[in-house]
Amino acid sequence: LRSTSTTLADWELVPGYTFLSNKTVFGTDTEGHEYVTIDFFTPPLSSDDLTDPHSIDHDFKVLLNNPYYARGSTEVYLGSMSRESFDGKFEYFAHSMLDWGEFRPRDDGRGSGISALNATKPNLPDGGRMGMTRTAAGENGRRVAYGAVWGHYTATSIGRDLSFSRDVRQLLQQFVPEMKSLRKEGSHVNMNEKNVGEHGGVGKVKGRQLELVARFSHWEDAKETFGLKVLMDKELGEWCEISYNPKNELICIDATRENEINETRCGSLVVREKGILQMHVIVDGTFVVVIANNVTAITSGGVPSESSVDVAVFGERGLGFSVDSWELDSAEIDI
Repeated sequence: LRSTSTTLADWELVPGYTFLSNKTVFGTDTEGHEYVTIDFFTPPLSSDDLTDPHSIDHDFKVLLNNPYYARGSTEVYLGSMSRESFDGKFEYFAHSMLDWGEFRPRDDGRGSGISALNATKPNLPDGGRMGMTRTAAGENGRRVAYGAVWGHYTATSIGRDLSFSRDVRQLLQQFVPEMKSLRKEGSHVNMNEKNVGEHGGVGKVKGRQLELVARFSHWEDAKETFGLKVLMDKELGEWCEISYNPKNELICIDATRENEINETRCGSLVVREKGILQMHVIVDGTFVVVIANNVTAITSGGVPSESSVDVAVFGERGLGFSVDSWELDSAEIDI
């Protein structure tokens, strides 16, 4: 349907179809149950200025869909559509997920990127996920995504700014900068390969509400996974692990050590240009969210013990890293 005004009588059916696809994100099978398109918009081009009025002056668009096969998680189609006529078709060139919290790794550990994910069991992993995403429009084309987070508790997700990479090959996402207002004054700590010691920095950072920005270097030749452990109590053998596996190009959150019903969930992160790999992590009690390289996001959850508050870095010798951390205040609203 289209309309040139808000008057009901002006609505008319657009001839033909605008978008036609029922492929799943795996590309090898189809969605056979339902297709729920929830948003169609023009995101800004990536810029330090979120209010650049020229950032939406292009023909590229994003379509968000909540397919049944991912049970609430939101998939993303990137494509183009002429601004000259709404009768044109939306031609997509990339297909991914906004949040990979529904997806597990393959049991045999084989594959790379999306092919390393378990295509037969993407639905409803225990422990938490984000879905039913919507976007809110801001000034000059700013787009903020938010959704429901399900797990051991239900909440609204942290907002994420969405933008196209400058080459328009990827949809980028980052936690909204307004989140920085929750950082507790004087709580900043930096951990790096020179000051953490052999225990990975256990004891330097503690908390159940944290923001962590980890940057890893010299990881290209790594043969093992590397990353962060949060909500950790080493004596109890309890922690939530956020890791990247260079071999199968998956970033994962594994909270199985915090709750026996939890399941590891992973997302594809294919790094085109080797260099710094960044993990931006928010820890909020029972929820853990990571956005890696401003591209791949995962939401997970667990049931940590009250004593599980430590943070540690792990990886093989020679890995370079710098982790900035802040304790966070609760986002309480006075009514």
